[in-house]
Amino acid sequence: MAYGLQTSIEHLSDSTKFSLHLHGGTTAAAWTVAHLCDDAEQVLRASFDLRIEQELAQPTWCNEYDLASGLVGVGVYGLERYEQDPAYGRAIIEQVVNHLATLAEWENGRCAWRVSDKAPHFAAYEPGKRAWYAKRFDCGMAHGIAGVIAFLGYAAELELPQAKHLLVGAQQWLDAKVQPSNPYNRHPMYLNVGQDDRIPRTRWCYGDLGALCGQWNAAARVGSNIQPYRDALLECAQRSEEFTGVDLPIVCHGATGNAHIYTRCFLASGDERFLHAADRNFELAVAMLEKPGAMDPPDIYEGFIGNHVGTALALLASFSDELPGWHRLLCIDIPVQEPISNA
Repeated sequence: MAYGLQTSIEHLSDSTKFSLHLHGGTTAAAWTVAHLCDDAEQVLRASFDLRIEQELAQPTWCNEYDLASGLVGVGVYGLERYEQDPAYGRAIIEQVVNHLATLAEWENGRCAWRVSDKAPHFAAYEPGKRAWYAKRFDCGMAHGIAGVIAFLGYAAELELPQAKHLLVGAQQWLDAKVQPSNPYNRHPMYLNVGQDDRIPRTRWCYGDLGALCGQWNAAARVGSNIQPYRDALLECAQRSEEFTGVDLPIVCHGATGNAHIYTRCFLASGDERFLHAADRNFELAVAMLEKPGAMDPPDIYEGFIGNHVGTALALLASFSDELPGWHRLLCIDIPVQEPISNA
């Protein structure tokens, strides 16, 4: 823990490494300090907070809006600061909600967020991809509207202005895009203008598992009906492995990530079918790790959710009676039925 804290502090002190990535960038380092450090305010005020205040003070948010690498990730950092400094954390969360309100596109009482063509990395794309990307509605948990919904559940729980209104509009928008029950996947990955791109996935980042978990989490926090999301997740829990597309042990789109979502669903519902699904996915992850070359570093994504650090954290958490704090980075901490200690 001390090594991880020191590494995070060193990252924050290097202004050349600034990145909004929640699972591997500067926001991740700031969240880690807020989570682990007793004098987090002193460390963060001298580094991350001043920079992020400048970003949030812009009249229009011009970076990505999503959980993994943008605005919503900053909101998750605000939620962690709220634990130690409610006034400061709330101020960050409220500014994030205000930007989301400005960026939201409304139609028939439903709202959604379109991928920004003003994001800094956007200029690097070739024209054809740029034209497609600019029109995209991303429906996933990591980079899309499901992640916004999960965050808005926390914000609405804190009774922040506009949060509940945005949450209801976004829930209705995403619910309207869900396909009928099928063996593969009900939640689309992307929706474009004139194009409906549905790719079968049962994972945290995209597809049913992350989206439904985020929606259940949000609904539970504001007292809305959780049953549609719980029932749909039970379908996922009983889905055959050949239809899930899981071929890695990692957290982001792998077996350990799925196992932890099902564990959280079990703790929130008491339904042992979720526990059986968690056990199957942990067994699948172990089997993958036992294959030759499995421990070679996977070239996936920046951050712990895409490498074996996250895999190790997930496996360690499966042996603990305490709930891992890093669940909050994924917005999968559905409120549990009975009090359980939190790491």
